[in-house]
Amino acid sequence: MKLRLQLILLIEFFVFSCYANMKTTYSIFDNLDGLTNSLCVRSISQDHNGMMWFASESGLYSYDGYNLHRRRVLVEDGKGKSSEFCAFNCMLVLEDTIILGSDHGLISFDMKTHHSSFLDYGRDEKVHVILKAAGHVWTGTESALYRDSKAYSRELGDINALFATDSVLFIGTVGGSYKYSFSTHKYEKLPDEIFLSTCFYSKDGEDKKLWIGTMNRMLQLDMSNGTIPFSKFVPVAKSISTDDEGNVLVGTDDGLFVLDKEMNMTSIRHDARFSLSLSGDAVWCIYKDKTGNIWLGTNGGISMIPHNPVLRTFPLYDITGEGSGHRMTVVGTDSNNRFWLGGSNGLVCVENLGTSSQTYRWYRMSDMNYHLVHNSVRAFKEDSHHRVWIGGDMGLLYYNEETSQFEFFDIVEENLDWIYDIDEKDGKLFVTTFNNSYLAEPDFKTHKLNVEKRFAKKDIGDRQIYLDSIVSHFGLSENYLSCYEDKRTGKILLGGIDGFSILDSKKYNVDDKDIKLLITDIIIDGDRYLSNDSVLAGKARLSYKENNIEFLFSDFDYSDILPDDYSYYLKGAENRWIKLRGAERGIFLPNLSSGEYKLYILPTRQVQDSCLDDLQPVYEFVISAPWYATNTAFVIYVLLFIALAYGIYMFVQQKKKLKAERGKREEIIANAKEKERQLLSENEYLTNQLRVRMLEKAGMDNEMSADDKLLLEITKIIEDNMDNPELNVSLLSEKCGVSQKQLYRKLKAITGMTTVAYIRDQRLKKAASLLGRKGFTVSEVMYMVGFTNSSYFSRCFMEEYGKSPSEYEV
Repeated sequence: MKLRLQLILLIEFFVFSCYANMKTTYSIFDNLDGLTNSLCVRSISQDHNGMMWFASESGLYSYDGYNLHRRRVLVEDGKGKSSEFCAFNCMLVLEDTIILGSDHGLISFDMKTHHSSFLDYGRDEKVHVILKAAGHVWTGTESALYRDSKAYSRELGDINALFATDSVLFIGTVGGSYKYSFSTHKYEKLPDEIFLSTCFYSKDGEDKKLWIGTMNRMLQLDMSNGTIPFSKFVPVAKSISTDDEGNVLVGTDDGLFVLDKEMNMTSIRHDARFSLSLSGDAVWCIYKDKTGNIWLGTNGGISMIPHNPVLRTFPLYDITGEGSGHRMTVVGTDSNNRFWLGGSNGLVCVENLGTSSQTYRWYRMSDMNYHLVHNSVRAFKEDSHHRVWIGGDMGLLYYNEETSQFEFFDIVEENLDWIYDIDEKDGKLFVTTFNNSYLAEPDFKTHKLNVEKRFAKKDIGDRQIYLDSIVSHFGLSENYLSCYEDKRTGKILLGGIDGFSILDSKKYNVDDKDIKLLITDIIIDGDRYLSNDSVLAGKARLSYKENNIEFLFSDFDYSDILPDDYSYYLKGAENRWIKLRGAERGIFLPNLSSGEYKLYILPTRQVQDSCLDDLQPVYEFVISAPWYATNTAFVIYVLLFIALAYGIYMFVQQKKKLKAERGKREEIIANAKEKERQLLSENEYLTNQLRVRMLEKAGMDNEMSADDKLLLEITKIIEDNMDNPELNVSLLSEKCGVSQKQLYRKLKAITGMTTVAYIRDQRLKKAASLLGRKGFTVSEVMYMVGFTNSSYFSRCFMEEYGKSPSEYEV
């Protein structure tokens, strides 16, 4: 995550001693937290969304102000194989396409799909420069100048530089420099002393005065008369631009050269001792983005010079040239536009800040020319008579405009002249000391305060409250120690550690700040998942396994001096606004359940006044349910539940029915047996019982064979369990004590019938006997012989006797 520049300033001001001759603007650089330090950046550009793109010797990279991503450039070789290209010399952004110049031709990179392909022209040639001008794309290679996709001129080879104004294209080659007129389509050679041109620049877009960089010089060409009014040695100029202050910036093989309006040149180089120095000594390219930030591509990565008309920071060393530390706990300005910086190490007065006549005076104990009795300064005030007063452990002091010295004023009624605050009330001084607050009139003859009224000690905590409100409102670093608002100019002076800042509140309205938020990447389970095309579409459908999602977003505020903090709302999940920490620009959403979601992001300051229904989500996505949680699965679950419930219901009903039938059957059987006793004559009944007993006795007397005894036993068991519908082979085998197989063989041998057939035969014989008595109904007989299904009983009886039970009964 990118650090806020002013916070870094406050931490690292003490190392500024190695930059004694530098302009303040180029004392420090934002080096993107070292993210690009391993890259040699050859070209820089910005797309229409605000994303920065870096073409380097190690590949193509995108940067949104917080995250740096390498974008793989895979190109097919025509044989179905893809190769990755990593080294690029130049770059041109066109809408949603980036044209990359390499040692092997031109490559088109689609920013939406991230697909790459070779362009037909310039194939296998080393491409040095690409430029869009006059509605055409111009490409300079080692062999020709191309316009769009055709070789426009093969007379000009080894083209190192292209630059265009509204009417002219400037061309730098190894053999000389030329200008080409868009209207006449003619070439004109520039003066012979301009050779080996590597870069061109014209500040106002016209070709009257042209800055030219060569292999050993930087010069200015006056196109109106062909003269060269300025020429100075620089080691291999690579790029030229200007800043908003009119300084000319030249990137060279040996650092950055800055030429001011007075034609004084300063060189800036990398310093390994200072993390905010120029990131590399070889400055390949200079690019100014849409908001005025200046980007420098070097052999050690990116260095950025933030453009911020709202807040300007001044390291104390750039003013004084001294390494002494100073915590600025009280600051102020006066009607003479002087800046007063008081605190732990005395008081610094700066006049004509930011101009060539800038001067300073440092009042402190160790300075004999501007001496203070004590270094602790706690109070500053310019009264209505434009007199400057300061206070601290040295007492109350008045600034003498004639001598530029401070004079002591004595508070007669106060034993301890430790001053904590100075104010003005009714045209008189209101001074707060260690013990009391006094309303007094100063006597400049006696240098005493004539106290008119004494008060209890004033609470001076409102200073901190005011500072906190400023810091909170403008999103500033909390490391500022003091502030002072100049009501005349609307500028706010902010004191820090070894430096101070000036905030122009008139140029900045927080509520009018135009914020453009974009999702830059979506990461699923730690891996980049969605293509840029899907990201820009604003919608996605994910599987239930893709439920750990991280959204990276950016407001593309690269200066990051007055940043916003953000809150997000995920509709469909927590349904509340959640504030992100500081400069955090990533939203991690773990373990999301299936469903529909809408993601909203707002600056935290806008959350209270926003209605969710009036906002557009920055992204919408759906996480599909697993198969077992889909609607189809739910329908199946319902149907299965209904089937199960119905089955249980039918089972219960069947049990009830069977129970009822069993009770009915038992009742019928009981009645039938009673009826059987009544219908059979006593002799018949006794004869039947006697027959059975005789058979049993014969078996006991061993007058029967073993098979007859077994058959008798089987028959008796069947007779005794005739009304039991559960009587089957298994039960019969168990009661006889004979295995089912042996039982089968014995019955088959004795009767010629199987066990099942013999049981049924005995049932049917008993049924026929009962029906023949004509005293029983068919139902009674059926139950008495162990049948429960009338249809089955009728069918079996019909097979045995050729008549149905009812017919037999008749």
